[in-house]
Amino acid sequence: MEQKLDLALLKKGMLFRNMTDEEILQAVEAMSPRRVRYPRRTVVAQDGDLFPEIGIILVGSLHLAHVDSNGNNNLLYVLQTGDTVGEVNAVGRYRLHLSIATEEPTEILYLSVDQLLRNNVLTAPPRSAFCRT
Repeated sequence: MEQKLDLALLKKGMLFRNMTDEEILQAVEAMSPRRVRYPRRTVVAQDGDLFPEIGIILVGSLHLAHVDSNGNNNLLYVLQTGDTVGEVNAVGRYRLHLSIATEEPTEILYLSVDQLLRNNVLTAPPRSAFCRT
């Protein structure tokens, strides 16, 4: 990645808890990381969208809301720096049932779980000199 990651921030979250710095860096690189900066009050994703990646909030906050049939915006959750978003959607390939918007300038690190879960990047045994193909 082009910018240095705050590993202490990543270790606070459930995704990288109890991992060494080297393991975290290896995992992040294996998950096709990308950083996205959003201005204040930007819609990140809407109800019904696919959300194929896990997002880790590096800076800022997100509002998760449901818009009812009358158009009322009902705030469900506020996520802060260090929180993750989209875990269930990314792993299960489910569509969102809420909308996600920034409340302030926000930076999110997106990680593709497909790289880990479906391609066995970190779980496959390492190739050694004993394995000849």
